[in-house]
Amino acid sequence: MFSSPVVPEHVTELPCFRLLPPGCYWDRADGWTTFDMRTQFERFGLPNAAWTLTDINRDFQ
Repeated sequence: MFSSPVVPEHVTELPCFRLLPPGCYWDRADGWTTFDMRTQFERFGLPNAAWTLTDINRDFQ
């Protein structure tokens, strides 16, 4: 009935991990440096009275 397993053996086999958009110029590992929270906060006019930036998760692994 199915030509491939319905349930992947490992999470990296899911389509979201296998997709490489055409013209993608950065390595998947570079994603950690692509997004900069400070830059995004400044873009949205933050920090302000309701939002602040913290380093509570600075050692997240």
